[in-house]
Amino acid sequence: MVQPIPAPSPLPPGAPAAAEPPPPVVTPEPGTELERLLSQRELAQAQVQEAKDHLESINNGIKRELTTAFQGTRVIIIRGSAHWPTLRLRWVTPRRVNSDRLKSEQPALVDAYREWGTPYWDLRATGGN
Repeated sequence: MVQPIPAPSPLPPGAPAAAEPPPPVVTPEPGTELERLLSQRELAQAQVQEAKDHLESINNGIKRELTTAFQGTRVIIIRGSAHWPTLRLRWVTPRRVNSDRLKSEQPALVDAYREWGTPYWDLRATGGN
């Protein structure tokens, strides 16, 4: 069973952030669960990146094979089998909102539509040892 991760006391939306003390700096003790987990995390991250790179290479190969065989086609369906699901390859033109320009030219509109997301713990490397 996964243990819930406790959250800090939430600030109400729009409340000014209180002056917080500096964050604790932790050095895991040798042989502890935290040290074991941190060591496993590094290995797992390397494996995840290797798998992502491999999958990207495979996907690019599939795209190359299909777009070469069906030049000019915008949608290609790959029938599924017992070994893979049915896939669809399609030509996509992404559209984005230029948020910097919107914030600059229509700040009131941006504020009117701004919403608070669900808070969560974010764990990432800071670049130091």
